[in-house]
Amino acid sequence: MIKSFDFLQAWRTAASNRSAQLLSSWTDYKLYTSLILNNPTCLLVDVGNALGLEAYPRDYYAVDGLLYSQQDFVPGCPKGQFWFRSLSVAFEHENTFNRNVFQEIAHLLILRARLSVVVTYTPIYDQKLMNYFHSIIQPCHHASELDLNESFLMILGRRDPLEWDGYVYKKEGWKKL
Repeated sequence: MIKSFDFLQAWRTAASNRSAQLLSSWTDYKLYTSLILNNPTCLLVDVGNALGLEAYPRDYYAVDGLLYSQQDFVPGCPKGQFWFRSLSVAFEHENTFNRNVFQEIAHLLILRARLSVVVTYTPIYDQKLMNYFHSIIQPCHHASELDLNESFLMILGRRDPLEWDGYVYKKEGWKKL
């Protein structure tokens, strides 16, 4: 199982390798998102490679992207089709850090991937919003599993300087990695 810390480190490395591209397209959401997702040379693919996983860097049943191993496939699935029985990593990307990130969180909670990751952006840590996001996860029937395995990761990106802070869900609050 991929750990939150390992994903965060792979993300930081991949983003650092593309920092010039990321910074130059920061305000062009369509171009910026295409560097993260939706193409075979995107950042999510780089992260998958670093973690020894394959990437499905486009929508899969409305999740932004997936990282998977061969064991995640349904046996006997026709070649060229993607049918999963489990997910190594479910990934959501949101350009704007606001209350609407709840949609990404809720979506990940019902998918039950071994690791759920939300990447979003904020110039400062907003405790009120993070408390709200925590309140979404806490009453879930599998919240204790997310806490124990530290398997719900939020990555908050900032532009100046380009930095990535990781926070994992814990019962008592978000734990900074």
